[in-house]
Amino acid sequence: MYGDELEKLQWSKDDPGIYQLSYAGVNQKTLTTGGTCQIQWAALKENDYKYPKTIDEYEKMIKSYLAAHPKTEDGLDMIGITMSASDWHWLITLSNPAGFIADAAPDNGQWLIDDDYTVHLKTVTPEEKEYFRWLCRMYNEGILDPNFATQTDDDYIAKVASGRVVALTDSEWHYSQCETALMADGKVDQTYVGLPVTLREDQVCKSLLYQGTTVGYGMAITKSCEDPVRAIKFMDYLCSDEGQILYHWGIEGENYFLDENGKPYRTDEEVAKAQSDPDYHKNTGIDNYTGFPIYGAGSYTEDGFPYTPTTKESVIANYNEAEKAGCEAMGIEMLTDMFPQPEEFELLPYSALWAYQQPQELTEQQNTISDITWPGLVKCVSGTEEEFDANWDNMVNELEENGLADTEKAVTEFLATKLVNTDK
Repeated sequence: MYGDELEKLQWSKDDPGIYQLSYAGVNQKTLTTGGTCQIQWAALKENDYKYPKTIDEYEKMIKSYLAAHPKTEDGLDMIGITMSASDWHWLITLSNPAGFIADAAPDNGQWLIDDDYTVHLKTVTPEEKEYFRWLCRMYNEGILDPNFATQTDDDYIAKVASGRVVALTDSEWHYSQCETALMADGKVDQTYVGLPVTLREDQVCKSLLYQGTTVGYGMAITKSCEDPVRAIKFMDYLCSDEGQILYHWGIEGENYFLDENGKPYRTDEEVAKAQSDPDYHKNTGIDNYTGFPIYGAGSYTEDGFPYTPTTKESVIANYNEAEKAGCEAMGIEMLTDMFPQPEEFELLPYSALWAYQQPQELTEQQNTISDITWPGLVKCVSGTEEEFDANWDNMVNELEENGLADTEKAVTEFLATKLVNTDK
């Protein structure tokens, strides 16, 4: 099942034992993406569906739409950009987007990894400084919500779900609940399109880059297991085609059917039940247990049978009216066609750095970095433009005084134990 990536499941080079299987989808295909940032379909439509690729273009589109639509139909003030940065969601809306946009880098948490597999704190790069200076200007110009760092996450979700917010820098899994509410209210044009925005034109957006099988947690056999042989047989069955189809699709003739070409499909009633019944997965067992080894969406058996109901065809079929109109206007088949494609990138010899189980000491060191970075970035963004350089320098100095160099070295050494198929 894990193929060429089985080696990534090993604990380290010194201890190559595999102690758990991964929870993440093997051969996962990115069929949907929130991009590096998002904008309402209504704004993109008014720009004749010419989507922004740089921060400057993104800014112009936001300002243009705000100028034409200063208030909602309900009389509320429109907001250019908002964030949820008063709790841990600062990582999702303030920190992570900076890495995607400014550094054009894949998600490795707080870190950037260079071609020599040396780890650097992403926050202190010149590119991120430029990005946060831009956010500071957006804040002082009134484009960035003045409450971006003080509102609760519930307030953030309610604000986005109202249709007032033109643009976001967020992860799709976080704001998708807002889109559900918007569509229920008939505000389809106020839902969001993910964009391949980077700081400069010469950068390549890596939203579709496949980082390989994510490791860090999954299924293991405990020491107290009474019959480990039976347990491993069960895990082996789960990894078989029969086990995967049963787990993802359910029972043939009950949860899914085969058409005249032998391709599986679910009835409209079954799809509606899966979407509306909160106990659907529990009652059917379909996709119910997080942690089981699974094939990812968009992957197929050797006979061409899709392992999951989520396929290219199903994603296209489920596009809302704004998404369908956008694809037609842009002359693309899928929204992901706006982005550099996965085959343009090489498979990395490590999994996402944030997912690895790390030593407690290293975790504490990184927590110290976060405790400085979070308030430091908020101060940089919410201060005046004249104060920005001083605020930035104070944050960087505090990081350096609290062992930044030692932490980068320690994380680099940790990553070295996880590299596969390299000479390092």
